[in-house]
Amino acid sequence: RTDVYGVATYIFAALFGCTQLVRGSTYRAGGILDLVMSDVPDLCKVRVGCPIGRSDHSHIGIVLDLLLGAPGFDFSRRLCLSQ
Repeated sequence: RTDVYGVATYIFAALFGCTQLVRGSTYRAGGILDLVMSDVPDLCKVRVGCPIGRSDHSHIGIVLDLLLGAPGFDFSRRLCLSQ
């Protein structure tokens, strides 16, 4: 059953050309409750891990392969952090 939030998420994804990248259950009782969406899915590697501590939600790891580049983005800038 899809609630209003699920419908809103579906509309958002459709409007912005996003793909839902989580494959596999993210909840101990089953089902995909946690989402990762991207309009450049080839840049993203998503892994569903084990739940952390007593949580009933699984850990989700996301790795972005920025070497592939993304349309409309310049990754050549440097970011300097200071205190």
